[in-house]
Amino acid sequence: MRKWMQGLTAAAVAGCLVAAFPQTALAANRTAGPAKDIVYTVEAGNTIYGISLKFHTSETLLLKDNPSVTNPRLLQIGQRLRIPLPQRFHDHELHASKTTKHSVPRKIVKHSKWVAKKRALTRKKTWTVSEPRVRNTAYHVPLAASRIAEAIIRTGESYMGLHYTWGGNTPKTGFDCSGFTQYIFSVHGIHLPRTANEQFHVGRPVPLSQLKPGDLLFFRDTYNTPTGNMITHVAMYIGNGSALESSSVHNWGVMIIPNILQDPWYRIRYAGARQDF
Repeated sequence: MRKWMQGLTAAAVAGCLVAAFPQTALAANRTAGPAKDIVYTVEAGNTIYGISLKFHTSETLLLKDNPSVTNPRLLQIGQRLRIPLPQRFHDHELHASKTTKHSVPRKIVKHSKWVAKKRALTRKKTWTVSEPRVRNTAYHVPLAASRIAEAIIRTGESYMGLHYTWGGNTPKTGFDCSGFTQYIFSVHGIHLPRTANEQFHVGRPVPLSQLKPGDLLFFRDTYNTPTGNMITHVAMYIGNGSALESSSVHNWGVMIIPNILQDPWYRIRYAGARQDF
């Protein structure tokens, strides 16, 4: 009799649980299938690094699942990327949005939201300008110079091929040389003046022998000016002798100039370099 009562009690408890959480019971009995990946369409300014942060994955996994991306620094606007998501993300967060509020235990959903909020706050703090403007310098940011330089270069290279526009300073209008450097630096919290001549007079002078990626290279009299001897062009050094600029030649726009200072045309017009972070 005691065993019969115990069996009846266990069955009753199980029935109550199924009645209270029907979707959870079904989900527990369902064989877990492979996670479905998200397809993301590349927009202006996107980088592999930024997309990996957005979807809480790694650059390595992102590139592994997208073998068509042969150059991670050169994404095309409109390109479609597969975003690999962890199985737990699908099982908990995505599944919760499609079933009843009891489909996933509330503690799991609450914890997932807390983690997402914490990550968002962390990313926000990463790019916050923490120091006021210093005389004869641009804004400083609380990141190692090498990390800031890498992020700025990635942003700049994401606009490769965007056409040149005199006076342009946004992706929508196209860029001139100084509008390009002003924009990609501002994306990362570093605010530069508008013209090449003004940008030349902020930041720290850098000897040619100590150039580092992210330094700005300035050139004088690249076109005729009323007074002459004036800074008229700026490019960003990206390492290995190469520079990234928005070129007015044939309206090519954003492009990489390899071995820029070995080119006689650039070398005789070179005026100096500045570091702004």
